Amino acid sequence: PYTTLFRSWLDVTGGRQSSTQSGSLTRQSEVEAITRMLKRMIQEGEDSERYTYAIITFYSAQRDRIRQAIRSDPFLSDWNRRNRKIMVGTVDAFQGMEADIVFLSLVRSLPKYDRNKNLYGFVSNSNRQCVALSRAKRCLIIAGDKEMVSGARKQDAEAAMPAIAEIYQLCRKEAIADACILKNRDITGQAL
Repeated sequence: PYTTLFRSWLDVTGGRQSSTQSGSLTRQSEVEAITRMLKRMIQEGEDSERYTYAIITFYSAQRDRIRQAIRSDPFLSDWNRRNRKIMVGTVDAFQGMEADIVFLSLVRSLPKYDRNKNLYGFVSNSNRQCVALSRAKRCLIIAGDKEMVSGARKQDAEAAMPAIAEIYQLCRKEAIADACILKNRDITGQAL
């Protein structure tokens, strides 16, 4: 059985979330940060074709943008066409599925704090959090704006999305931020 799940927080500051006509949310800065990190992992990782990769998000518009970004990147598009190991989906659609390495795109980011707004949306649903955080077999990388889980919003985050807030605090405590877990760490070993 797996014993350790490597986890990391990929801090994506800057870039606002935006809403589509259907009301779904997207955040281009996260799309870019995740695809850049995924590309680097595949290009620089040993035996990268051994692993399955998933990028999941709570929002269908973000899923669509991530899919488009992968299709638009010549390297990622070609690599996935040959290997069929990159999956992109919403958290709801990914229920019951797993991947070795999972990126979770949180999307939520607001320029200023407003305690009366629903800051976390779908992210605050405990069932969705459970699904999102239990899909990784070896490595979980949460991409999000640290301002949504720290500082003035820390208590709100702990109430709305306790598991995600706890992972952020653990990554911060262990100095595993900005996906530094991938440097000098072996994710080929067993995972939780």
